[in-house]
This record gives sequence, structure tokens and C-alpha cells, in this order.
Amino acid sequence: MDDVILVDENDNIIRNINKLDAHLSGDYLHRAFSCFIINSNNEVYIQKRAQNKLLWPGYWSNSYCSHPRPNEDISHAVLRRAEEELGIVTNEEPIFLYKFQYKEKYEDIGYEHELCHVFIVFTDTLPRENPEEVSAGLFIKIECIQEYINNNKYLCTPWFRKEWEEILQNHSDKLFQPSCECSS
Repeated sequence: MDDVILVDENDNIIRNINKLDAHLSGDYLHRAFSCFIINSNNEVYIQKRAQNKLLWPGYWSNSYCSHPRPNEDISHAVLRRAEEELGIVTNEEPIFLYKFQYKEKYEDIGYEHELCHVFIVFTDTLPRENPEEVSAGLFIKIECIQEYINNNKYLCTPWFRKEWEEILQNHSDKLFQPSCECSS
């Protein structure tokens, strides 16, 4: 299993640790990222996590998320995982929105304790979900995501709920492609 990068609260690297070890204990703050894919119809792709996931299996979440590898640029990791998880290849630079720290326990199994960098990727490439990562996926209009989360709160990952709330409050101006002349 891959290593993840342990960091301090300021995102300074401490050392690497086995990914499983980092998730079984809530003691290890590690670097992660989440990405929201948005198409030219102003729809966000959300995914249902595969049932074989250790944490939050079968929960709805943002487009995809993961961890950069040791010595890997985080923007590169975002593009790498788009291909690995969703079969999406793009040369578009991911748009960084913000980063935040959170810690959530999943049942008696493990934790997400992450310093998470949140990105947007604009693309019209349709996902081809890797079944090891994703059990289902769908596109939802940007203006309907919050309603979806509210109606399915206990079926959505905690980071998806937190990230979307922050995006709506402080980054909603970045949700639409600059060339889009759509009204919201």
C-alpha cells in the first residue's frame, strides 16, 4: 500500500507513513486533496464510493479525492487520480480553491485526519468509473448540490458536506467556467 505524507497544521512535511496506518489511527494528520469536476452544462459530477473502501463505503462524495504520493506535486496528483479513478485525461491545470483541516471517525474502523486541498477541474469528458474506486456516479446542476446534500446528509461523506458548504460561502464565483455566459 502507498505511503501518505504526514504534515503539521501549516502543511509542512514531517515524514511519510503507510496509508493504512494513517487511516486506522486518528493521530496522523496527512496531506490529501478533493476535486470537483464541473462540465460546461454547469453540472458537478458526484460519485458513490465503492463498497470495498475502508472508510465511508457506499457513501456519496465529491467527484474524487485521494492523497499525493511522497515527492509528488499536488496538482499532478489531482490529474493522476482523475485518470486512475474516473478515466479522465486532461491537460487543464486544476484550479485550487482552498485547504482545510478536518478529523472524522468512521464507525469503529478508522479516521480521516487530513489537511485537504480542494480543487475544481472543468471538463466535458465523461467519467469511466474504476469499479475498485466508484460504484456509481451522476451529474447534478451546481444549484442543486446543496439540496442533494441536505436531502441525503447521512449518505454523503463528511468532507463532501464540509467542502461544498465552504465553496458556496467563499468560492462560488469560481464554480462557473470563465467563458460560460449562463445565468445562475
